[in-house]
Amino acid sequence: MFINPKFKLKNSKPENKPTIIRLEVYYNKKTFVYYTGEKIEPEYWDKKNYRVKQVKKDRERNEKHKDINYILNDFENKIKDIFNEYSKKGEIPSKENLKNDLNEIFKKENEPEQKEYTLNSYIDKFIKEIETGERQYLKKRSGKNFYEQYKPSTIKVYKEFRNQLTTYQNKRNIKLQFSDINMKFYKDYIKFFEDKNYKPNSIGKQVKSLKTILRASHKENLHNNNIYLDTDNFVTFTNNDVKNIYLSFQELEKMYNLDLSKTPNLELSRDIFLIGSFTALRFSDYSRIRPSNIINIGGSKSIEMYTKKTGERVVIPFWHWILEELLIKYKYTIPKTHEQRLNKEIKEVGKLAEINEMVQIEEIRGGFTVKRTVEKYKLIMSHTGRRSAATNMYKNDIPIIDIMKITGHLTESSFMLYIKTTKEETAERIMKNHRVTKPLKIAN
Repeated sequence: MFINPKFKLKNSKPENKPTIIRLEVYYNKKTFVYYTGEKIEPEYWDKKNYRVKQVKKDRERNEKHKDINYILNDFENKIKDIFNEYSKKGEIPSKENLKNDLNEIFKKENEPEQKEYTLNSYIDKFIKEIETGERQYLKKRSGKNFYEQYKPSTIKVYKEFRNQLTTYQNKRNIKLQFSDINMKFYKDYIKFFEDKNYKPNSIGKQVKSLKTILRASHKENLHNNNIYLDTDNFVTFTNNDVKNIYLSFQELEKMYNLDLSKTPNLELSRDIFLIGSFTALRFSDYSRIRPSNIINIGGSKSIEMYTKKTGERVVIPFWHWILEELLIKYKYTIPKTHEQRLNKEIKEVGKLAEINEMVQIEEIRGGFTVKRTVEKYKLIMSHTGRRSAATNMYKNDIPIIDIMKITGHLTESSFMLYIKTTKEETAERIMKNHRVTKPLKIAN
């Protein structure tokens, strides 16, 4: 049986902190991982050759690195010998067999890294590691792979997931193990959130976090439960149609033209929402616009900002008169407010503006899709502004690539999820701007 052993680091960041070197062998659609006990700083690791680098003019360090590489060579030779022996007998070794064989050869006992974890203790470990930066996530951009630390907002999501899973276990009077995560649990877990009137998107986030935990712990050989791979049943379902509306220019102008001077709280929420509806920014970004974000480009003003979620630099021109008037009104300093408050009050503003078209939505309840109709204003929330901006720019024939530079989307597929034109609107737009008519015949 041919195998190609490779050595990889447990962690790649920080580069100056020693991390353990582990042996990885892929065979029979399995990945066997074994911790060698040797450690090295990632900055001295050769990713192409899976060995420790030699360092110029550092004799002492090079001697140490040679010793580590010698040990790694020994591991590689021994694991190949072990597989050869099993191959001669016509057997395929289990991961446990391989681990015991190597332990016997190198006279090793279980390392601390192989500590037994329960599902709950592993979640605690996972959250601690993403908080300290010991665990990072792989990010792909422009064809390159690199690691980044988890953002505070993402860490908050995992903490909320831990709280919810703890509440679930307390209510069911159980302590979950990795082996307990099956379809019976999945259905009951979904019901647990549905009983609390959670929307499909919110439930989907909880399932997504659980799948991430299962995937990470499975990769670390802590269990053999791969139910998270069942994309047909163990699904991270969402129901984007529940909130996926946008407001047209006419509807946004109806909001703007309301006299809300007697209700300053509604006026403030209306104005902040409209700024979001013409910048295509998220609430976490448009709510913190300050004079320092205003720049001049070619004699015209624009907003320059690094987005909070992705860190992308975006530049938004004052492309609509309502945006310009509102920013001047507040002297380019957006007053502070809470997103929950805005979500509540902007619905009231929508009602006053008579944005009451009946909209059909779909929701998943008890595993079934349920359709109902509601007034459009009831679905307006802070994120509706970002979706409205992207859709209205698209409807006004601004090139997609230009809109993506404003929204900060990196792929067209993710951007197109924001475009909410109807089939009728698309047909009308094509007829208006792209219809080809038959040429007139010139009379002889």
